[in-house]
Order: sequence, then C-alpha cells, then structure tokens
Amino acid sequence: MGAQWKAKHKDIAANAKGRIFGKLSKDIMLAARSGADPAANSHLRLLIEQARKASMPKDTLDRAIKKGAGLTGETVNFERVIYEGFAPHQVAVMVECLTDNLNRTAPEMRVLFRKGQLGTSGSVAWDFDHVGMIEAEPKTADVDPVLSAKLGYKPKNPVNPANLSAEHLEEVEAFLAAIDANDDVQHVYVALAG
Repeated sequence: MGAQWKAKHKDIAANAKGRIFGKLSKDIMLAARSGADPAANSHLRLLIEQARKASMPKDTLDRAIKKGAGLTGETVNFERVIYEGFAPHQVAVMVECLTDNLNRTAPEMRVLFRKGQLGTSGSVAWDFDHVGMIEAEPKTADVDPVLSAKLGYKPKNPVNPANLSAEHLEEVEAFLAAIDANDDVQHVYVALAG
C-alpha cells in the first residue's frame, strides 16, 4: 500500500471535521448576533459546549464569536432558507440551509435535487408538523435533570410517511447523504416511516 493511500484517509477525516467546524461556526456566528457573552446568551453557550465536544480549536471558536457579534468590523449576513422537494420514489424532504450567498446555494440545491424533484414553497410542508422538543440532560449524576433543559423547535413527525423497499431505501439514503454533505445544509427532514 502506497503512501498516498495513507494520506487519503487523513484527508477524508480532516474534511469531515472541517465540515462539522464550518456548520458549528455558522451557528455560533448567528447566535453571537444576540450577544457575545455566553453567560447572557444561552443559545451561544450551548453551541460553545457543542464546539468543545467536537474539539473545535479555541481560536476558531473565538473568531466565530467575534465575527458574529460584529467585533471584527466584518458584516456577516446569513440567511435561513428552506428548500422543499421530493427524494427518489416521491419521499418528501425539507432541507434547512444557512447561507451567506443565495446565488451559490440555490443552484447547488437544484443540482442535488436532480435525482429527486425540487418543489416550490409549501409543496411538502403540509406533510410535516412543526412541534417543540424539550431535552433534559444532567451535567453530573447528582444534579436534577430538569436544570439543564433546553427548548428547540423543529419540523418533525411526518403526517403521511413513505414506506419503501430495501433497495429504494438505499437510493433515498444515498440522495440524503449527498444533500447532507453540502456545507450550507443545517438540517434535513424526511417523511419516511420507521
């Protein structure tokens, strides 16, 4: 086995980590708009904890906070965009993106949805219920679990989920993996049973 193959595995791992850091940086920049102090900004504090768990370097974390809070002089305008459409075999999909350039993200989504079908706004939203979710996790074993509760809103629980055979499910999973690999994609919601 040649040396180029050893380096290839390192490159793949570094690229995966870079994608995670990129998504976390965008979220941190967006949360830092409400204030750069984690003590006063609970959403920023949660994202900083996630970044530390992912082993994000401190200078990258600090740079994202400063950039989002506007302390560097650069203005960052991220927009949240939701693309709706169908994966192969008419499986409803909602893709939530956070982008600084719609002229880049829209064509990328059109290319990714070639195997499926990109819909208009509202074309699959009817198939999802927008519900709240409360998670509680204790920091230590003796702490009351309710103390660290967080509240988030996400569209989930498809109203009319699709049932697929094993080979059709593989095609849909490959499609979803390609969409999730895009750097601007934050969340992917799918109307699949089970």
